[in-house]
Amino acid sequence: MGGKIISIIAFAIFLSFFVSSKSSFYLIVFPIALLSALYSPIASVYGAPDYQSFVSLLATNFSEATEFLSLIPMKEYGKSLLIIVLALLCHLIAFKAKIKPWKNKTYVLLSCAFLVIALEPTLFVRKLYSAGEVTKEQLAELDKYSAKSSWQKSDRTGVPTDYILIIGESARKDYFHSYGYPVENTPFLDNNFTVKVDGMKSGGTYTIGSLTNMLTVPDKDKWKPRYDRSIIDLARSAGIRTYWLSNQGMVGKFDTPVSAIGRKADKAIFLNKGDYSEKNISDFALLKPFKQILDQKTDQSRLIILHTLGSHPDVCKRILDIKNPYTTWDKNLSYVACYVTSIKKNRSIY
Repeated sequence: MGGKIISIIAFAIFLSFFVSSKSSFYLIVFPIALLSALYSPIASVYGAPDYQSFVSLLATNFSEATEFLSLIPMKEYGKSLLIIVLALLCHLIAFKAKIKPWKNKTYVLLSCAFLVIALEPTLFVRKLYSAGEVTKEQLAELDKYSAKSSWQKSDRTGVPTDYILIIGESARKDYFHSYGYPVENTPFLDNNFTVKVDGMKSGGTYTIGSLTNMLTVPDKDKWKPRYDRSIIDLARSAGIRTYWLSNQGMVGKFDTPVSAIGRKADKAIFLNKGDYSEKNISDFALLKPFKQILDQKTDQSRLIILHTLGSHPDVCKRILDIKNPYTTWDKNLSYVACYVTSIKKNRSIY
């Protein structure tokens, strides 16, 4: 809170030198006020400009933008309007009263000292520039993995079918009740007919290496994924409509290669456009677009992939919206209790 007050005071001091002059007001103060007013509602969600907000802006279509803006509280738009009104009001008062702070040497010296000590005057501009540069790099990295499909036309027989693939992450098999863990955290798998695969090994020792090899037909000699032979492209070659619903990030160190596969889908929805760690969005949020897809009538087969955050750290933050989480008296095992609960939560998505 203290940092915000200092920023407001510093901004007010800066504007005070330009607000009384009509030309400087409309050339300097008003454009800044307008830019602040436009970004203010977004700032309430994303904070200061960074590559996360830039990528979200560039990767959002009209319907997503409309939905996003509708979720911002009306009071935030009121604040935006207030910025413009206050700027005009300050100019009117300063102009009528002929307030000219630059003529007061003491005020000028104290203002300069405060601005230099309190904050870096160019911080916002540099953040804006840096965000743009990082965004450019991240999108270029994303395009690097978007290889053209090498699948030929495929055939599919039978009646139209919905294929659902749910990808969970950071979930160890030995913590699943259905595989013998003593806590009953897999109710759906336990109470419905399922075929459990025992002995399957991951396609890699880390998330990207694992998923990219499992979602493509990899080069087995080099053990590297082939982005031109992905599960999405294979389904599309057989006339299956594809959907990728992700609660993972779209770009970032741990997101980009996998999201490049997802972006090939006929419809790709990313709840988080930046790095997955930037926002703690519940996996339950995937259920709304998932249900909307299922409610659509079609005579075409569909492949719907839900890419969840699963049990990613910090796992205790992932289970805030689940009833009756597992608890323990032993504080050393509290994180384990959260982890076991997260498996129950994400199995309930089924």
